[in-house]
Amino acid sequence: MISMSFCKHLLAKSGLCIDRVRLLDWINDRDWARVLACRYLRLRFSPDILKNASETEVSHEERGRLFTLGMSFLTVGNTYKTTGDGRTRLADEAVLRHAVRMNRPALLEVGVSDGSSARNLLRNGGAFSGIILTDKYCHFFEKQVGPCRIFLGPEGKLLGVKCLFLYLSFDTAKQCDSKGYKRIETINPSIRREHNVESVRFFDMFTDVLEESVAIIKCANILNVSYFGEHSLKEAISNLSRSLQDGGVLVVSQNNEKYTDGEAFFVLRKDEGALKVVESVNAHDAVSFFEA
Repeated sequence: MISMSFCKHLLAKSGLCIDRVRLLDWINDRDWARVLACRYLRLRFSPDILKNASETEVSHEERGRLFTLGMSFLTVGNTYKTTGDGRTRLADEAVLRHAVRMNRPALLEVGVSDGSSARNLLRNGGAFSGIILTDKYCHFFEKQVGPCRIFLGPEGKLLGVKCLFLYLSFDTAKQCDSKGYKRIETINPSIRREHNVESVRFFDMFTDVLEESVAIIKCANILNVSYFGEHSLKEAISNLSRSLQDGGVLVVSQNNEKYTDGEAFFVLRKDEGALKVVESVNAHDAVSFFEA
């Protein structure tokens, strides 16, 4: 039986689909076109937009910009994949300040989308013994079936079906066998070229734990009240702390125009297994859940 929530998601997230990144670039540069396309024509994009961006014959810098643009217009389930270079400037500064006080700590960044948000830290890679870039949607699977293209997440869950110029976006736990499917990588081509990062690693912040803990974890634009309630936020933070060394820090950041400087973050330090807020800037909407 089809649930009401499933129908609501399907209606809200599905629509006209034209996966051409140059068309998207033209639309994005014009306010009137963006409103017309996204609000009234319900223009949507499938993971094919990333493939199209990767194959566009332009300079590698421009290809990277177009790839980031395509990623930023993807919606996967209830999550927006908005990303970009310099978006987490304040959080990056906090990470680097803490890294200076440690002896080349290992860094785990959670929810990097295409990796663009990690570019500044990658440029300062000498401050770290290693940087692990992760995302729950580290790649997609795609397969042509007749006039339709089927898209799966990295765990094989059905994400959407594109048929001609219509994209149906699903929020479902249905598992599919990914055998015979091709992979669409989410790592930005410019990040791969500049920093030799071949792929983003799969990591679910609610369940996964690193084999070797790290001293710093950065989590940007995921842990906020737009996506999760208080219980889920605490659950995610609690699980992330299992990958954090004692004395290490977890930096939680969010970009939003409601904040001063367009960004807010707070820092949790792990001390004898317990987490405590040690820094807070611009009143992140979830910081109150972790303050004593």
